[in-house]
Amino acid sequence: MNFKFKIVTRSLLALSTGVSLSFVILTPARAAEPSASPVPVASPAATSAASVAIPTATTASPSGVPVVSPSPSVAATLSASDKKKLLAEYARAQANQEKALQHTSRSELKQLQAAQGQRSRSWRESERKKRKDYFESHTSGPDRRTFVQDYLKRKKELDDAQKGDYEDAKKKWATKLEDLRKKQKDQALEFKSKVDQGQRPDSGLWPN
Repeated sequence: MNFKFKIVTRSLLALSTGVSLSFVILTPARAAEPSASPVPVASPAATSAASVAIPTATTASPSGVPVVSPSPSVAATLSASDKKKLLAEYARAQANQEKALQHTSRSELKQLQAAQGQRSRSWRESERKKRKDYFESHTSGPDRRTFVQDYLKRKKELDDAQKGDYEDAKKKWATKLEDLRKKQKDQALEFKSKVDQGQRPDSGLWPN
């Protein structure tokens, strides 16, 4: 019986090496084609080169058929221009945050001064009425001098109390501003570190 060589190539991809193997199968020659020229057999090197696949681009499925797997996506990084814009925008946001705190502190201190002024005017008006009534009923000099001395003492107590309240309020806002600046400094360092690494900082680092 006459035989002719028939090349059958199957790519078996090993998970670790990615080597392709070629098999040569002998099949009987057809009787109706006695004069057919034998099929040339390609060299193992040629068939192997034609069927070798890139190991990182394929994986073996349960059926043995190679399956192309998607390439891992690369995380987007910030460009130099994006980094510059982000840092400038962050600096403006922190400056605006500080300005807002200073504006609030000035506004509340003005309101405190206005309230104290109103209290002083009401107190003086009340003291004038008291003095008038007292002087009408006490005509002697010593009695009146005693009243005036008591009045000056009460006035000093009021002035000292209001001054102390104002100084306490100023100190409170100064402490808030100092704490804010310290917090901003730490956050700015963390923000810049992430930007330098090409990462976009999360919203928690932005002034609120």
